[in-house]
Amino acid sequence: MKKWLPVILVFVLMLTGLAFFAYQQGWIAPPTLTLSLHASAPDGGPLSGVRVEAEGAVQGETDAEGNITFPFKKRAGEELTVRATLDRPGFTFAPWEERVVVRKWDRAAPTTLAYELDAGLTPVAVVSSIRVDADGAPAAGAEVELDGNRLGTTDASGALSVPLGDQISRTGKIAVKLKGYKPWSEVATLRGADVLNVTLSKVGVVYATLLAAYESMGRLVPISGAEVVIAGRSVGSTDDAGTLRLSTPPGEFTVEVTKEGFLPEPSVATVSGRSRDVVVPLYPKDAPAYRIAVLPSKNGKPGDSEVESALPEVEDRLSDYLFSYACFRRVDSRAFSEAMASAGLSEERILTEGWEKTPLSKLADAVVLSEVTNDNRLIVSIQVLSASGERLGAFAEIDKRAKVRSICENAAKKILEVFPFEGHVVAIDGRQVVSSLGSGQDRGVQKGNEVTFYRLSSIHPTQLKSLGKGSVKSVTENSSTVVPTGDLAELTVGDKLVVLPRNREAAFNGSLALTVKAGREGFEQAFPDVNVYRDGTWVGVTSGSGELQVPVASGGKHAFLFVRSGIAPHREDVKLEGARGQQVVIMPNSISRLRVESQPSGAQVTLDGRLIGMTPLDVDVPMGFRRIKLNAGGEWRVFDKVLELTKLEEDYTGARRFALERDVLGASDALLAKGDVDGAIAVLSTVEPEHADYSAAHNRLGGIYLDSKKQPAKAVAEFERVLSRPENKELVNKRFTVTFLNLGRAYYLTGTPEGSEKAIPVLLTARDNKRFFPRERYDRASHDTLYFLALASHKLYYARPSEKLLYDTAQRWKDYFDFFPEELRNDTEVQEARAGAEHFQEELRRKLGESQ
Repeated sequence: MKKWLPVILVFVLMLTGLAFFAYQQGWIAPPTLTLSLHASAPDGGPLSGVRVEAEGAVQGETDAEGNITFPFKKRAGEELTVRATLDRPGFTFAPWEERVVVRKWDRAAPTTLAYELDAGLTPVAVVSSIRVDADGAPAAGAEVELDGNRLGTTDASGALSVPLGDQISRTGKIAVKLKGYKPWSEVATLRGADVLNVTLSKVGVVYATLLAAYESMGRLVPISGAEVVIAGRSVGSTDDAGTLRLSTPPGEFTVEVTKEGFLPEPSVATVSGRSRDVVVPLYPKDAPAYRIAVLPSKNGKPGDSEVESALPEVEDRLSDYLFSYACFRRVDSRAFSEAMASAGLSEERILTEGWEKTPLSKLADAVVLSEVTNDNRLIVSIQVLSASGERLGAFAEIDKRAKVRSICENAAKKILEVFPFEGHVVAIDGRQVVSSLGSGQDRGVQKGNEVTFYRLSSIHPTQLKSLGKGSVKSVTENSSTVVPTGDLAELTVGDKLVVLPRNREAAFNGSLALTVKAGREGFEQAFPDVNVYRDGTWVGVTSGSGELQVPVASGGKHAFLFVRSGIAPHREDVKLEGARGQQVVIMPNSISRLRVESQPSGAQVTLDGRLIGMTPLDVDVPMGFRRIKLNAGGEWRVFDKVLELTKLEEDYTGARRFALERDVLGASDALLAKGDVDGAIAVLSTVEPEHADYSAAHNRLGGIYLDSKKQPAKAVAEFERVLSRPENKELVNKRFTVTFLNLGRAYYLTGTPEGSEKAIPVLLTARDNKRFFPRERYDRASHDTLYFLALASHKLYYARPSEKLLYDTAQRWKDYFDFFPEELRNDTEVQEARAGAEHFQEELRRKLGESQ
């Protein structure tokens, strides 16, 4: 056998070399690669219907979320050209194109086979329109103004087109005048392809407002485009808010409202000449799908690295499984979170108040909140909330860290089980009714499910009157037959029914009074705000006295889980002997004696946002991860740190006391306010790398050198110090994204070809990550990024002309001119920059003509 070993070795080497040669020659086919593209407008909103081409072949169009995925095959190092175009009524978008270079792939590593692209399409011509009605008929000749500037007069159909240039939308004061009618004015937003409906009131005529809507999950859903008929004559259609103003003749009259896909056909309401508002109910023929926002998962134990590493996977997996059910529609969680911030809403406010009376109600019907903790096993707590703040369901899933997939799959199933799916009575057949609520879209409605019947109040439009219960007798994909329980003679077509969550159908005939306490033995105290789960289902939160009444099965045994953010969860089995019982639960290892001193002394101490005293401090606090802040005021910087309290006594005194740092940023602010630029430079220059504000201080110092001292070389040195830190260079600290812009400006302003060459890559980094620019400076920072990128390219082209740089520069000037938000149109510096840029662009056009 030994004599054959050299022969075998040579044979294996020959096969390996042949395989490598075959790959190089293209004899071995590359694997199938996947490209995912997300198309969005400048405001970040998804764009559907975008036509995507790759290598000249149409791959399809983006879906409602702006996404498309398709396969392709290329070898490592080869390029794939992807192009996206969109033609939509009211919009003309500039084509988007990008080249993808295929990287080295590994069949065993799926991530090397997948590519993701963000296609930001820029509108170049946007048109909105205004339609004016007067006394139920189109108003021709009405004069329309926007912010005091005359737009024109409406045509015979009462319409006027309003060009918006390259803006998706524009907000301003719109005024409409027509002889014989009351002037109309309102601050409104004109959006591309949308129609703003204006109804003028005749002088001396009484008007009423009609609202076409249906109730869903405790709130009214307006119906736009519903046709309104009075005495056989169409008087218009409802607007985006579901409303239409009506002139009210004397006496009573009937109004008929119809909308395709809604019942009844028509819906009839009686209106009095004295009426001011009338709600006309319509209801959808088909049971609806619900818009759900899955918010980012939170760490219930701040500082726990294992929990932190699990958060992205929990959020992704939970979303994937939840939206695999067709009855749920995905809401962009990033857009919802940004809208929350804009509306001044936190997760805590959503939990207590809901969001039905905020702009968020237009985005989502429900949200899913998740909190992840760790107690040897991973615990994921889920809450599902409606827009009114009603908790639709809550539960906890527990498993090993490696079982995130199964945890999230089970959680999605439970959300489906607790969700209160709605439908309407569409027919009555003797002692049973036919409803629009079926098993389709993965709702899972089945025979035996209980439902509750409701009727919308005619006096209070969002209030429902309970009519009783029923049981599902049979079910199809789009309907179900329901047998009412008891006498429901008043049940009529159009009444609403809601399927009772399946996990609530079990009858609990007992009650357990829980009292949760924490503390050292003999010194226990009531423990409020503890989430309690019975057999994995959330049953409530302990009161200020640590108490909670829980329904249980008489004589049954239940597993209880007690969870409070920042503390290890506690599990306890409780068996109820009779129908009533009491249980005192002591949360172990939950209270720590915290001693704190500071330098300087006398600092205010807040723990998790609650003021607990002044240093020196000696106090009992809950164990776990706690966020502590010390504020000594004056020249001292606020100390902010997350502590992990794991022992019965935690001592931060003496050598372990908290030493506060000087507030160099506040000191430099005060000096700059007095005009002492040199003093601010002196203060900021002393900040060492160990200081918490090192990056912020040297970033500000660079700005002073660049803009106040006009010393770009010194500015470069300061900005490079900031970006030398990995967390800033890799954009972990996203607030320093704007530093790439400032470094690019500083490089360019050194006035050398080398400076322009260095400026281009850092400005490209700023451009590609401008979504992280500060909100209050976004437009100006984006403008400066595009401006200096084009300038640096132009300057470098003078010194080192090449055809590629010529085309790159022309494209960058085009990108610059395509970006001009409304907020900058009256900015003098920006106007001067654009005026100069026009000369550069014209020069480039001549150069391009010569090269062709």
